[in-house]
Amino acid sequence: MSKLAIAILIVVIIIVIGGLVYLAYQSSTETEEPSAEEQACLDAGGAVSTSLCCLEAGEFPNLCLVGACGCSPDNSVETKICDCGEGKCFDGDSCQLIEPGVREDEACLGPEGGSMFLTEAQALAQESACTEEGFLGEGGMCNTETGTWWLDFEPTEPKEGCSPACVVNIETNEAEINWRCTGLIPEE
Repeated sequence: MSKLAIAILIVVIIIVIGGLVYLAYQSSTETEEPSAEEQACLDAGGAVSTSLCCLEAGEFPNLCLVGACGCSPDNSVETKICDCGEGKCFDGDSCQLIEPGVREDEACLGPEGGSMFLTEAQALAQESACTEEGFLGEGGMCNTETGTWWLDFEPTEPKEGCSPACVVNIETNEAEINWRCTGLIPEE
């Protein structure tokens, strides 16, 4: 075989291999079509992201409701969500502006089927041991996993390393202080 034929054969082999590599690269960089939920998020102006959400929340939960992604890490799983950006939440169809604070007409739902409005929880907390050791704040957070309202609380005698809340159980109507302490607590 002549040197010219060998050179042409080598060039043809390089072109074929280059073409195959290019096709493989193109197919690996093509993105899959978004699911209907992902497309709804994108159409609403949001970005598909992930977050730790409650086990039963499912993908793309309604983040405008209290509790979908508010469970403890042991009761949470990495879930696809729609991130609408600061001050907005995805309600399953569109990005909505978030009103500051919890609305007074917003009910917290418990795992046993009970429910309680923020104003009811505040009234129960006002008549509990919580107010014997401090003052209730304005806000609160619902934990649907435990069926509790976690109300803002300022103790009259703070404990170092603690960030307390007054916790109201939806099922039992009982309120108690959860000190939420971290690290070593100095002995008194």
